[in-house]
Amino acid sequence: MAQIALSEIKEINLAPETLEEDVMQSVAMIFGTPRGSVPYMRGLGVDATLVDNRLTTDINDIVDESFEQTETYEPRMNLQEVSQEASGVNGNVETILKYTIEGEEEEEYEDDE
Repeated sequence: MAQIALSEIKEINLAPETLEEDVMQSVAMIFGTPRGSVPYMRGLGVDATLVDNRLTTDINDIVDESFEQTETYEPRMNLQEVSQEASGVNGNVETILKYTIEGEEEEEYEDDE
């Protein structure tokens, strides 16, 4: 099982070399998109009220949202656990995902060209 903080996913590579890199980019897009902002995919993304009010939001809402979004929009990721950790004294809260990836044993990501 692997673990990643959402803030660690920063760069987008349009030609991912591995399956994990492709999945992580997809996850970054899902969690970086406000719900309702993508035409024809209004359910994609995170409810902005959960992001804006992290300190007062119930962790269960964030966990439910994370599982729902990954199951719907990135089924290659098997999300195992979602946690949040306070980072520093400035009040930032980091979301941590623990996961496995289906087909992770593949060495190279094969693009369907």
